[in-house]
Amino acid sequence: MSELLTAVLSGIGGMLGWGFSDFFSAKAIKKDKLSENSANFLLFSFLSVIVWVVVLISGESIQAISLSTFLTLALLAGGNFLAFVLFFKALNMGSLSTISTIFSTYGVGTALVSFLFFGEEISLFRFFAIVIVFLGISAVSVQDIKSFKTIKGLKYVLLAALSLSIVFPLWDNFLGKQTGFLYWLALFNSIIALLFFAIIKLSSHEKIKLSHGTKPMILSALTYSIGTFATTWGFKATTLTSVVVVVSSAIPLVSVVLGYFAFKEKLILTQYIGIAGIILGTVLLFWS
Repeated sequence: MSELLTAVLSGIGGMLGWGFSDFFSAKAIKKDKLSENSANFLLFSFLSVIVWVVVLISGESIQAISLSTFLTLALLAGGNFLAFVLFFKALNMGSLSTISTIFSTYGVGTALVSFLFFGEEISLFRFFAIVIVFLGISAVSVQDIKSFKTIKGLKYVLLAALSLSIVFPLWDNFLGKQTGFLYWLALFNSIIALLFFAIIKLSSHEKIKLSHGTKPMILSALTYSIGTFATTWGFKATTLTSVVVVVSSAIPLVSVVLGYFAFKEKLILTQYIGIAGIILGTVLLFWS
């Protein structure tokens, strides 16, 4: 298999995996009426189990953890926890097509955060690509042009994307100092699951129980892990990182199609143009 084909296939795996994960999560929340915290708890619990199984199969060593390392990991997990609290709240309020699309721009936000706070260089062309993405977000955010009515859940998904934009470069920096990554990913997801477990246990009106929403959340965790492992395979097996990132970033295409057929969501013309702008800007950003 050629290097380019490997990169494209891994990118498609990421796009489909993460896109379908958002869809199954939306189904559990919207149609099966699973609470946002319960949905998140199930997602990260099943993710943890999947990654721990992969850790055992791969033979990656279980490493000793210092207090400072654990606290750093816990803080990063807390940031990811916050992002998904906000994302699932937005997903419950708004449409899959728009919320998933805006949330998927956290990768672009990460590039901007890395430039602003971590000294990463950015060319004028890449800055132009970021501008295109933000113009696209603006177009997707407006539900009614005449009244300038914005989509439901907008402020929550923007804050969710911002949270991940901050967490990701820190997470990348953390992994760069460790040996391996599967073990740390398993711990990371386990901490997030425990945080949602604590929130539910402290709540007076929520309980952890099996429901109709459990099955779609299992599928959400499975497809999310497929997306993660597919892109990781692409990063490790090829030198074409930009191809993997560009193809996998086309999540909005999956969200729009599934939103249209599964939830009967219809967007206005400017929102479709905005989604195209987000995809174009992301491609230009990571291809350059």
